[in-house]
Amino acid sequence: MGRTFGGIFDFDGKQERLEEVNLELENPELWNDPERATKINKEKSQLDGVIDVVVSLETTLEDAQAMLELAVEEDDESLLADVQAELDNAEKRVADLEFRRMFSGEMDPNNCYLDIQSGSGGTEA
Repeated sequence: MGRTFGGIFDFDGKQERLEEVNLELENPELWNDPERATKINKEKSQLDGVIDVVVSLETTLEDAQAMLELAVEEDDESLLADVQAELDNAEKRVADLEFRRMFSGEMDPNNCYLDIQSGSGGTEA
C-alpha cells in the first residue's frame, strides 16, 4: 500500500526518524544528559504510537477487504455486519490520528490556564 501523505501521516519519514531515534538511544553518551534522553524517549514514544496505529489500520483494512469479498461471495449478512464493525473501529482510530495531528505542534503538549470571568454585559461581557 503506498503511503504518500505528509505531516503526521508521513509514514516513511516517521519510520526513518524512529530508526534514527533508536540509534541515538543506543548511544551510551546520551544518558549523560538526562534532559536530552527524556526528550528522545518522548519522541520515540510518539513515533511508535503513530506508526503502530498506521500499521494496525493497514492490517485492519486489508482484513476487512478480504472479509467483504468473502461475505459477498457467500452472501453472508453476519459477515457483512462484522466488516461494518471493523470499518467503524478503523474510522475511530483515524479520527484519533487526526486529533493527534491537530495537536502536534511543539507547544501543544504543554499545560495552559483558562480564566473565565463572568460579567453582566456591557463592557464586561
